[in-house]
Amino acid sequence: VKYPRQIHLLRGNHEDPAINSLYGFQDECKRRLREDPFDPSSCWRKFNLVFEYLPVAAIIDDSILCIHGGIGGSISSVEELAAFQRPLKVAQVPQNVYEQRVTDLLWSDPTDNDSMLGVVRNDIRDPDGSGRIYKFGPDRVHRFLAENDLQLIIRAHECVMDGFERFAGGKLITLFSATNYCNHHQNAGALLFIRRDMTIIPKLIYPANAPSQYNSWDSRMAELRPPTPPRAAPRMRETDFGAGG
Repeated sequence: VKYPRQIHLLRGNHEDPAINSLYGFQDECKRRLREDPFDPSSCWRKFNLVFEYLPVAAIIDDSILCIHGGIGGSISSVEELAAFQRPLKVAQVPQNVYEQRVTDLLWSDPTDNDSMLGVVRNDIRDPDGSGRIYKFGPDRVHRFLAENDLQLIIRAHECVMDGFERFAGGKLITLFSATNYCNHHQNAGALLFIRRDMTIIPKLIYPANAPSQYNSWDSRMAELRPPTPPRAAPRMRETDFGAGG
């Protein structure tokens, strides 16, 4: 609001009343604002109306696509992203290609590593397959970038221990800026500084009192099933990584 030309907000999967009513936002509005969230004039309802107008994607300097989730199996061009009409509601179970693209943008994840190609089921987020949530391989990333004359995809949606993680040979980066997610994971957060020559410099923010090598990364993470699941165990603890996209 204060810096509209410098800060741009993108919509994620939690900017949806069906999700944020379950994972804390509705309860926080109720506690902090002392309101009935089901009142038509409640701030919680007003927030969710605003969320319907948030953009779902942004392109930086005709080179970098920024989205929350991923490209799934249904998104092949930036023109498809530009075709979304706002206000935009999210279908809980997509019934057509348009709704599937929204689901892919907000919910899909990269496959577990660069050797897993194509489009596969996302069993963590969608165990029974009813929500049509998928994972996409590095081949999808390379093809999308080539066909749309882009160099990089930056997305979020998964907790990564070092705050960022490269995929598809560095052509996709998962970025997570919340430290110590769910007050348990002791993960670092990260910001990306990107130079004009596409040199990427991650800046890491470590949680207070973080143990060496984040040894709290353990089996409890799977049991807790946070709304944003962890992606991988930590690598070496470093502060700067300079590499081209």
